[in-house]
Amino acid sequence: MLAIKFREERILFPHMLSTISPEHFENMSRTAAELAYPFVQPNHSSDQTNPAGKTGSADQASPSGKTGSANQASPAGKMSPTEDEIAAVNLGTGALSLEQIKLVFNHLPVDITYVDEHNKVRYFSAPKKRIFPRTTAVIGREVSNCHPPESVHVVEKIVESFRKGQQDRAAFWIRMRGEMIYIQYFAVRGAEGEYKGVLEVSQEISEIQSLEGEKRLLDW
Repeated sequence: MLAIKFREERILFPHMLSTISPEHFENMSRTAAELAYPFVQPNHSSDQTNPAGKTGSADQASPSGKTGSANQASPAGKMSPTEDEIAAVNLGTGALSLEQIKLVFNHLPVDITYVDEHNKVRYFSAPKKRIFPRTTAVIGREVSNCHPPESVHVVEKIVESFRKGQQDRAAFWIRMRGEMIYIQYFAVRGAEGEYKGVLEVSQEISEIQSLEGEKRLLDW
């Protein structure tokens, strides 16, 4: 343990601070906070300083490039809904506000990740318990850079088969942390059948596997 600490303090951290830009470091710190810290309690002070000594501003850039204003915060500390979030979006079979769309996706009992036709990660859902943790740093990234090296060739084969119209679905299941994980990939196509990307859907199915008989009555 002391050897690891020595390498971190004398080699890793000094090298990191000399090669990573303040903006990149700030982004790393933000996304690390999204995943939480295993051994330490982070400092939640509003004046968080990056390696260059710059402090955070009340107007922080969002992944879309827009800045947020302190005037948008509600007394409870949550951001007030914008006009875009209140306005209804016509979905063909109904109309929902952006806030409602986010709530629906985040309450589905599955993890969803969407990769567009250019192989860029564009969206992932954020349920309370994601099977495969993600941070907003993956948005806009090549999908091949979001998977372990040993599985990249499989992902690339799936995407290419979907793009050529050879396949529309691929499925895998693995055991992880005592759970059975069912992973499906679906080709996303437009009204004319044109390739529009890939939808990855992951689900913990241990409870589903254990189902027997029928259940027609509410038991709570």
